[in-house]
Amino acid sequence: ATGKRTPAQLAQQEPPKPAQPKTERKAPLAKLVKDVLDCIIEAERGLGIDELERMSAVNIRSDPELHQLLEKHERIQVQNGIWQYKAKHDAKNKEELFRLIMAYPEGILASELDDAYNGVAEDIKKLKVKRVIMIQQSDNGQQDVLFPCNPEIDVRLDEDILQLWNESFAKIDLEHFDAELKKAGLKPYPRKEKSVVDLTQKKERKKRKRQQRVFTNAHMLETPKE
Repeated sequence: ATGKRTPAQLAQQEPPKPAQPKTERKAPLAKLVKDVLDCIIEAERGLGIDELERMSAVNIRSDPELHQLLEKHERIQVQNGIWQYKAKHDAKNKEELFRLIMAYPEGILASELDDAYNGVAEDIKKLKVKRVIMIQQSDNGQQDVLFPCNPEIDVRLDEDILQLWNESFAKIDLEHFDAELKKAGLKPYPRKEKSVVDLTQKKERKKRKRQQRVFTNAHMLETPKE
């Protein structure tokens, strides 16, 4: 009589399951991610997964690791099966761009807005021409920083105050002044050498005139009275 077989005996009699074929990547993982991202950027619209795989020539669904990386990518948005590019800042036209810059009184890098939409660089120039934003260079001098122009701090100074400032500025040790700015984490603003020289020469001319007046007055004091 045949006895009841144990689970171990049953498992031994089951035919082995065929091994799942391992998908071999045609390129490094980083290269595939870049190819898919470039395809999404060039499309300038949302793409379904079938269209995305066809246009990028990358089989996304057959590579779980690649699929997961793409879905979690900070520059890719997947919603309702549609894949599209996600810019760092949400601005789609000049008005939205202006409101975005106004929200950053401490400044925002122009490079962070390059991918917002087509024509963003031209709109930045237009906003600058209208004097609603201003552009300064970063500390390393290699990037432009955009600042909103706040009309509330646009103060007109009288000529006598400007003259006092110019006379005081001529007495400042510029190298020491720049060093103190750097210690405070601020980048010295480029100055025109000509303006500094002119102020110094103006100061020297005033000094010579004062010396002449003092000499004349001293001579008159020594003149005996009649």
